Amino acid sequence: MIFRVGSEINRIAVLNGLRALGFSLIWPYVGFILYKLGLPFWLIGIYYSAQMAVSFISQVVGGLLTDLMGRVKLMIIGNVGAGVSLILTYLLIKLNVVIMLLLLTQSMFNGMFAVASSTIVGDLERGVVNLIRAYSRIRVGANAGWALGPLISGYVMYYLGYSYVFLITALIALSATPIILTLRGLERRVVSFRLIGVNVDFGLFLIPTIMLFSTMGLMGFALTTYYNVVRHIAISNIGLVYALNGFMVVALQDRVGRFL
Repeated sequence: MIFRVGSEINRIAVLNGLRALGFSLIWPYVGFILYKLGLPFWLIGIYYSAQMAVSFISQVVGGLLTDLMGRVKLMIIGNVGAGVSLILTYLLIKLNVVIMLLLLTQSMFNGMFAVASSTIVGDLERGVVNLIRAYSRIRVGANAGWALGPLISGYVMYYLGYSYVFLITALIALSATPIILTLRGLERRVVSFRLIGVNVDFGLFLIPTIMLFSTMGLMGFALTTYYNVVRHIAISNIGLVYALNGFMVVALQDRVGRFL
């Protein structure tokens, strides 16, 4: 069976790939950069705890605003808001506490974008089979960006400095805005919303999901800092680990989705 998705899904896959290329420049290294800028471990721990809360809030708020404002409009707000926050981070890199707040702000905008961009896929595709195929294709696009981003940022930080990854990420994110604009008219308009209760089955499903993502979270600050500070591996080489992870998903995601 040939894996076919609509051109709109391919466009969203390109969009997610471009944004993933940008934001993967900073995601694995945020805590490490804060550490190199002189922040103590306990304050970095507070930052990650705050980010967890921000991510949760942004998903809920993003869901409500997606229904009220429309998918594309919220995608534009989320993308531009995250880009502007990162430009300010670049300009105010010496103000440690301020850039922590700015990074949390860009996380909020990114969370809202993620909800809207996922929802518009449901507007375009129907049925479990088509949705699995569509989301698999989008993950391929995103992980193509993930394969290259950390590899690039490792060399950027090594040769140019930590602040430049925030500027480059912002510019890449903002360059994706024209692609978002091409999606206007594809979304379904929803004028009402309601919060859906979590049933027992879904609650049980969340338990291993939380454990999985808690483990994945260690691939960021903990793993990067261990490689560089304890094992003395150059930051330019650490990006190879994340690149390998991204390329594996690019190679296998489409096949796994088709098999399912």
